Amino acid sequence: MQFNGNDLIFFDIETGGFSAVQDPFIVSVALKEDDQYIEHTSLEELYDFAKNGGFNGIIVTYNGENYQGGFDFPFLRTKYALKRMDFPFRGLQHLDLLPLIRKYFNTTDYIMSIPSKNSSTMNKKNLSKLAFANGLEYKNINDTYDELLALHEEGRCDWLNFAQIKPKEDNSLQAVYQLFFDYNAEEEYIPGEAIPELYEQGDMQSIIRHCCDDVRMLKEVAKFLLPMIPSWDIERNISRL
Repeated sequence: MQFNGNDLIFFDIETGGFSAVQDPFIVSVALKEDDQYIEHTSLEELYDFAKNGGFNGIIVTYNGENYQGGFDFPFLRTKYALKRMDFPFRGLQHLDLLPLIRKYFNTTDYIMSIPSKNSSTMNKKNLSKLAFANGLEYKNINDTYDELLALHEEGRCDWLNFAQIKPKEDNSLQAVYQLFFDYNAEEEYIPGEAIPELYEQGDMQSIIRHCCDDVRMLKEVAKFLLPMIPSWDIERNISRL
């Protein structure tokens, strides 16, 4: 995929947390035009790749670095500064897709919010009503709620007026990808919040798979949505790192 004659290189990093001071860099993945996944598991390897022209094109990230902050490049910039190394991405072209998604697409969805088992709403009287409406026999609060929850997971529970439908806007990469490509969440995802635990367990394979999935999703979202965004605004959002 290209923009204005430049190859787009999709890039993401995984870390052990949000602090560049305390948490480790784990892996980075770059996905180039030939669909080759290029992995680096050390800052030194990534440094050499960037310095030797590995990012010859426009680097595309999702919340990598935008006018309101970002994560990937501030994290990397800090890590290299702590190592007394220069920033190997300096001067390279970069496009953060997140601000454009926020500006040009309405990702608001509606979710059902059901009362928790411990809420005052889920008392014996109300649970008895819910059990009757769903063809169940009231037993006790815990068992009846669990049976209703099991029906809910099957999409067969009538919560009467005890559940609320609330709007929810989620601009995370996975949410945007699922909205357009996997609305029923049929694909298997390794959640980002699991990365620190996977790192402690030494499960690098799962972490690399998660990072590869992120850049794959990023490429699919970019290919589908960038043609719908005015070219002048894409150009305006391309910066030099």
